[in-house]
Amino acid sequence: MNRALLLLPLSFLVACSTPPQAAPQEARRAGLPEPVLTCATDADCVVTGARQLTEANQCCQGCAPVVGNTAWLTSLNEVCLRIGTEGCKPRRCAPLPPVHCDNGQCTATTTAAPPGR
Repeated sequence: MNRALLLLPLSFLVACSTPPQAAPQEARRAGLPEPVLTCATDADCVVTGARQLTEANQCCQGCAPVVGNTAWLTSLNEVCLRIGTEGCKPRRCAPLPPVHCDNGQCTATTTAAPPGR
């Protein structure tokens, strides 16, 4: 019997049994940590512009405010440094709202509009 015919099915099975690798965009998107809101004091809370991944797999900061705790922001910044930010364009955004710790949860401080506006 021809050995090449025996090896062909085996090599085909090996090639087909290898799981597909996630696309870089999907792998990196899955690696961005979700905001963590737990806090003990106001000093534990931060607000930053939302991070988004571009088609070029860069971690760029947007303008939409995202509230979280300082540990979360540190981990987010570390992930974005590993991914890269070189292709990101500077953005002009509105000032971010102040944040505080309310019953163990970081939250944005909102101010009511004066009556009649």
